[in-house]
Amino acid sequence: MSVYDPLGLMGFFMIPSKIVMQNIWRSGVAWDAPVQKEEQEAWQSWVKSLPRIHDVRIPRCYPLASLSRDVQLHIFCDASNAAYAAAAYLRATVSGKVKCCLVASKSRVPPLKPVSIPRLELMGAILGLRLAKFIRNELTLPISEEVYWTDSKNVLYWIRSDTRKFSQFVGVRVGEILESSNINSWRWVPSVDNVADDATKLKQWTKLDGDLRWFQGPQFLTSPPSEWPETILMDSTDPELVHHIELSTTLSSASFTEVIPDVARFSKWEKLRGATRCALRFLRLISRIPAKSQFVQKMLQDTTTNSAEVLIILMCQSEVFGEEVKCLQRGQPMKWDCSESKGESIR
Repeated sequence: MSVYDPLGLMGFFMIPSKIVMQNIWRSGVAWDAPVQKEEQEAWQSWVKSLPRIHDVRIPRCYPLASLSRDVQLHIFCDASNAAYAAAAYLRATVSGKVKCCLVASKSRVPPLKPVSIPRLELMGAILGLRLAKFIRNELTLPISEEVYWTDSKNVLYWIRSDTRKFSQFVGVRVGEILESSNINSWRWVPSVDNVADDATKLKQWTKLDGDLRWFQGPQFLTSPPSEWPETILMDSTDPELVHHIELSTTLSSASFTEVIPDVARFSKWEKLRGATRCALRFLRLISRIPAKSQFVQKMLQDTTTNSAEVLIILMCQSEVFGEEVKCLQRGQPMKWDCSESKGESIR
C-alpha cells in the first residue's frame, strides 16, 4: 500500500505482487496460518526489489506533443495464464522527429476459474479499449488517431466477424469493442514487439530506469507507418473458421483433468469411470481442431476405459503430490522435507 501509482506507470513491476497474492488465495491458506514456502519466497523476492523503483526516472514528451499536429494514441494489449494487461503510448511528430512516451497502463490477474488464453486475450483487448476511453476523456491534447495492437489473431477475427455466431461471453465483449472503436484501428503485432507482454510474463528485471521499452514504447513506433507490422488475416466470414475460433476458447488451455466429474458424487468406481468416459466422448465429438499435445490427442482417440482411468489417477496424483509434480515439470530436484509416509510412498 506504500506504492502510489494511479496511472500504472510501474504496472509491469507491480503485477508480480498481484500474482503472488492470488496464488496465496488459491492455495486455500487461512488468514492466521503461514503461507506456503513457494509463495513466501516469491513475495520476499519481490519486496527486496521494491526499493529499486526509487531510482526510476520516466521521460515525458507532453510538452513536445502539444507542439505537434500529429498526436497518435497507441494501445498495446496482451494476456497470459498469469495476467492480462494494456499499455497506452503517445506518439508525436515534432520537427520531423518522432517522440513516444507511456501515458498509462492497466493490469489484472485472471479469475480463479480457469479461462482460456483466447478469452483472456479478449479481456486484455477490453481493458485496452476502456483505458483508451479514459485517456481520451481526460487528456487535453487533440488525438488525431487511435491504434490498438494485439498479438492475438483470434481477437482480430472475432472483431471482424458476426457477433451473433459467438457465445455470450465473446459476443458482449466484441460488441463493446465495435461500439467504441473502429475495426480498422485494430492491428496485429508480433509478441516480441508487444510491450504489454512485459506486464503479463514474470521476468527478473536486472535494470530499472527510464530507458526500458516499457516507458518509451516499441522501436517500430519511431519508424514510418509503412514499416509497422502488417496485419494479414484470412477471410473472417468463413463460417467454418469462425466455428474453429470459438471452439478453441473452450479447449485450448483448459486442464485435461478438469473434465473429470466431482468424485464425491459417486459411490462406486465403475460409475465414476463411466461418467469420465462420457465426458471424454463429448470432447471427442466437439473437437474440430487436432490437439497440439500428443497426450491429449491420445486420450481423445482412445475409446476404451483406459483413458478415463488414467485421467482419474492423474487427478489423484495432482491432489496428493501437487508440489512434487510441479518440481518434476520444472525439472527441479524433488523436495523430501515432507512427511515420512508421503516420502516413502513416492519412492
